[in-house]
Amino acid sequence: VLLIGTWVSKQDSIAWFFLPIFHVSAIALPVLLFIFLSLAQLKIGSHQRIWGLFASGMILAPLIIIVAEGISLLLFGLIVVVFLQTQPGTLASIMDLLEQLQNQNGQLDELNHLVSSITAQPWFIIPVIGFGAVIVPLIEECLKPFGMWFLKKHSLTSQAGFAAGVLCGSGYALFESLALTLGGDGWAMVVMARIGTAAVHILTSAITGWALVQAWQKRKYARLLGAYAFGVILHGIWNGLAIVSVFGS
Repeated sequence: VLLIGTWVSKQDSIAWFFLPIFHVSAIALPVLLFIFLSLAQLKIGSHQRIWGLFASGMILAPLIIIVAEGISLLLFGLIVVVFLQTQPGTLASIMDLLEQLQNQNGQLDELNHLVSSITAQPWFIIPVIGFGAVIVPLIEECLKPFGMWFLKKHSLTSQAGFAAGVLCGSGYALFESLALTLGGDGWAMVVMARIGTAAVHILTSAITGWALVQAWQKRKYARLLGAYAFGVILHGIWNGLAIVSVFGS
């Protein structure tokens, strides 16, 4: 799929029609593979439960996460602005760069140079990494298994909790990868990177799902806190490395 999709992406006459087919396939097949590997020989419940959990991860959780991250981004941005107000030298340099940016009149090389100089500044890099590698994982690892709360009154086993987390994480991974990737140059590399991201989402959500059942059935709240912390740290490291690689390029 990746090889043929790469070839198709370079054929302008057919890419508009065929590339979306290969794109969806390249995103969905690894997610399905992770599901089958993770749930092999586990008792996971009825088909209604399976599809309900998967749909909650793909539709319900993303809607809640988008709202939560939007509000958090607004608040985080306000904090950054207030902080910059206390740094007159940094604020003056920002205004100077923005003024230069407005006066370039479309000169591409100069625009690229100015944008690069802005994105290389600590006042830009640190907030981006802080939001992407800390705030985003805190929100997503909390809300990805949201659909499991509809099963709280059911007598779930630890296996069922793990499986439920896998399904919630898989749905969210599929949604995010389809929403954040497009065709064009480097299509195959981007899709391959999303395979790793999907694995992280599924793993952390599965462990959280197991820990949720442990907390509900056995009052093991420390395990839930530990599972959540593990998910946030792993997710944060993954996001941080991705952000750093973007800045590096």
